[in-house]
Amino acid sequence: MTTRSLNPRWLLRLPRNADRVVARLFPARFGHAFRRKLVQLVGPSLSRKKDAVRILEEIDVQIQRYLLAGWCPTALVGVCTWLAFEALGMHQAAVWGVAAGVLHFIPYLGPV
Repeated sequence: MTTRSLNPRWLLRLPRNADRVVARLFPARFGHAFRRKLVQLVGPSLSRKKDAVRILEEIDVQIQRYLLAGWCPTALVGVCTWLAFEALGMHQAAVWGVAAGVLHFIPYLGPV
């Protein structure tokens, strides 16, 4: 992996709202190398390196909470649709629930 691929400036050129996808995929793909590179950039001081690691861990927690907050309403829409259609006696209520959940999630993707 080259240093150029770790340069975060390419993130600025992403389409609007694609940050949600990148926020989850970037740490998964480049997490360890990105973290190591960022800790090296803060300097030789051990206390500054500890602060950088603590900040990166807090960012990870905040991203996980953000993604969970985005997925919970989507799952809730799908489950509620499924249960309502099941109660009404509709055939393939689960399919309609999945469709409702997927259609509820599409606006979060934005113009990717």
